[in-house]
Amino acid sequence: MNDEPLLRLKFWGETLDVRSVPIYELGETLVAVQRIIHKTYLVEAERLIRHARVRNRERERLSLQISEREKSSDIYALVPFAADPAVRQYLTILLKLAWEC
Repeated sequence: MNDEPLLRLKFWGETLDVRSVPIYELGETLVAVQRIIHKTYLVEAERLIRHARVRNRERERLSLQISEREKSSDIYALVPFAADPAVRQYLTILLKLAWEC
């Protein structure tokens, strides 16, 4: 499996020199990234309608996890939760599509 992160999130702020990013802000950001992936998937599957959600099985396939954290710079690296290389490739495509929108 390729351990290279699909995405890195960097937080900045005056207080981050002495403290880490607050859990609430980190949580909101991680959930927002995951929702962007879900919405992009629904667009690609032509299933994006109001209040549309991915199915549980799809959710498992699309899930990301934190693979590394650089405390000194508050960078979080995200990789697919599933080890399947096909899932990794698909998530890479979804992230590129989401970035272009």
